[in-house]
Amino acid sequence: MTTTVRFGGAQIPVTPYVRRNTDTIKKAIDWAAENRVDYLVTPEASLSGYANFIKELATVKTCLKEIEEYAASKQVGLCLGTLWVDYDIKEKRTIKRNQIRYYTKDGNYIGHNNKMVLTPYDIELGIESNYMLNGIPLPVAGKVLPSAGLICADLYGLNSHNGGAAQQYWNMGVRVFIHSTNAERGVDPVKDEIEEIWLEGWIRRGSSMLGPVIVVDNCYTMDGKEYHKTMSQSGVCIKGQWVTKVPRSGTQYFYYDIPVEDLLLEKK
Repeated sequence: MTTTVRFGGAQIPVTPYVRRNTDTIKKAIDWAAENRVDYLVTPEASLSGYANFIKELATVKTCLKEIEEYAASKQVGLCLGTLWVDYDIKEKRTIKRNQIRYYTKDGNYIGHNNKMVLTPYDIELGIESNYMLNGIPLPVAGKVLPSAGLICADLYGLNSHNGGAAQQYWNMGVRVFIHSTNAERGVDPVKDEIEEIWLEGWIRRGSSMLGPVIVVDNCYTMDGKEYHKTMSQSGVCIKGQWVTKVPRSGTQYFYYDIPVEDLLLEKK
């Protein structure tokens, strides 16, 4: 009997308003519960937004707990994009991080991936990520699916001439890639078009060489204004082809069932 994992994606607005983002994510969780999604993926910074994060940190903490409890009550696992603060052992203080945080259907925290290739929006006082690659063991029907998150530029940066972080993750045993993104858009139409083509090439290339990529983008601009075209296509890409995708405007949901055994037995 084939075991499948149902990944869902929520292409939703990411705004500077944490409470508004929380309500949006809860609606996405409702959709995921209705469609029996095992793990719901949200865009980069989908809970916190980018603006005023430190100022709104207490609200982010409160709303994260609310989201965790709500998803658990609906029996939906999460791959949740948000800015956060973690204690850095090397720096001996808490530092802002851009993360994907992972939770089981019961609400148990599994772990997180930090964004490694940072933009000025991500960097706090010149302190960058520790560039630590770590796989995330997602429980699926008594099995463990080795996964990892590539946040925005992580997909195509970090020693990209050697295949980038995705290749390094593959060498570690990772077989499914979560790509939460939230790129700048709406500045110049020609630049946007070039970026869109370039990003799709990286997504398709990664999925053709290394494994399924679940992509979810913000459907607003980075500063929270309504916009009518995402920078990245949201959907699931396997072996270089989109097996499911959604329109690149507005709130959109999707899901796709991936056979777990095929991934665990797959050889490069």
